[in-house]
Amino acid sequence: MTPITTPSTQSLGFPLPSVYGIYAVSGGRLHELEPLVGRVPDQRVFMSTPVKTPSRTVLPDGRARFIIYRRDAASSAPERVSVRVIAKVLRAMTFNTAGQASTTNVQDTWTIRNTSYDFRVAPLGEGSEMLIITPESEDFVFPAGRYGLVIKGQAYDFTIAGPITEPAQCLEGIKAENGTFYSECRHSPERQL
Repeated sequence: MTPITTPSTQSLGFPLPSVYGIYAVSGGRLHELEPLVGRVPDQRVFMSTPVKTPSRTVLPDGRARFIIYRRDAASSAPERVSVRVIAKVLRAMTFNTAGQASTTNVQDTWTIRNTSYDFRVAPLGEGSEMLIITPESEDFVFPAGRYGLVIKGQAYDFTIAGPITEPAQCLEGIKAENGTFYSECRHSPERQL
């Protein structure tokens, strides 16, 4: 029987987790990711129901990789995993009975978008309970903003620190008689997280 081999911390350049969980690797450190409540909507849906809790995991830069450490990892590993944008709802426009518009800033509201990045999945050693999730291109860097690593319909939440410059990270709402409609921010979404 061949022993199970797992790469060493030194060969990888970051520590391996010692307890089961979902982790981001950034800046040579492990950051445990927390699941968001609810299921991630189908990719064809523009956005999810509102997320009201801020992200607890902030990564120092966008050169992130991920580790899944679960008992069932080796037997039910996906071939690819997506990372979905979780956009901040920044402003909302409403109309009074006379038809006059007013815009208000929205506090602590985000939503899972249909915008995503695809990542590859590979085992960390033979028969390992750990999987490493890496971008398609080694040069890939997440723009600053909030994201969800989607595993089996569950989003694991993290934020990349820095000023927001990507339009996909910012939404504005317009409340009309027939519902509320959202679009990407028209003005520069740049703000510090």
